[in-house]
Amino acid sequence: MNIVTKQIYCPHCKEMRMGQRPSADHVLHVIILLIVSAVTCGWGGIIWLLIWFIDTCINLAKPYRCPVCGTPESGSEPLVKNLPLIGVGIIVFFVIAIILAALAHN
Repeated sequence: MNIVTKQIYCPHCKEMRMGQRPSADHVLHVIILLIVSAVTCGWGGIIWLLIWFIDTCINLAKPYRCPVCGTPESGSEPLVKNLPLIGVGIIVFFVIAIILAALAHN
């Protein structure tokens, strides 16, 4: 799992910190997607793509946290802030799923 950092204000420490939150390991997911797709003629890839999408959404929903005390970012609503990213993810998911389904059908 990767860690994403962003400058945040920690209400507990009362100063600016480099907040951290987990992120999906996209390189690993691409490798697994390709292997599973090859082995299952595309159908397993569609399932793995769904797993990858869910993993990414779960991580986007987590707030940035102070690395010193662990307090979440003040006023943090990460899911609402990341709705455009989730929307793009849904579109990409369906495009790749359609491509994999078409490849599996041939």
